[in-house]
Amino acid sequence: MSVLLVADAQRVPELAGLDADALQLAIDDVEAEIVDRFGAYGAGAITETIQPTSSSSTIVLRRKPASITSVKEWTSIVALPDRTLVEADYQARGFLLERLRSGDNPASGWSLYGIEVVYVPVDDTARRKMATIDVLKLEFGFSGSGTLRIGDYSRSVASAAGNADQVTRDRTRILSRLRPKRMVLR
Repeated sequence: MSVLLVADAQRVPELAGLDADALQLAIDDVEAEIVDRFGAYGAGAITETIQPTSSSSTIVLRRKPASITSVKEWTSIVALPDRTLVEADYQARGFLLERLRSGDNPASGWSLYGIEVVYVPVDDTARRKMATIDVLKLEFGFSGSGTLRIGDYSRSVASAAGNADQVTRDRTRILSRLRPKRMVLR
């Protein structure tokens, strides 16, 4: 089931009057890509397993946590994480999770064997809906041939977005607004 409803999308002037079935297919396509890249919609608990490439004291989560349920580390090559950390062992700052040198399990960096973080992400449904609408406006506004075709649906459109490579770059740029921002780590 889509988070962005067709009726809501059709309220956007650039999408008004589009065939509901074609619009639903396009919404499903964009939302599936968002889930694939950034995780499921909603604010339920998620489990993220991270394999650090260096012994950095900071890791980046796919989504910003509202609360953290548990953090576990692998201390060797075993099937399951074998060290459960307490809140004094780490600190969350936005999308970042910092390993502290204090607490019950002090360390200068995260285990290279892996980390498992269970957390409830901040509900970013509104941001995802806006990104979906922006991608739809971009894609429904472009057609290299002057015809937009989705499944059995087609209509003539003005070529407003330039070329297909630019549309792909613009789509990537729009969806990248949902990923963690690059930060300078000290």
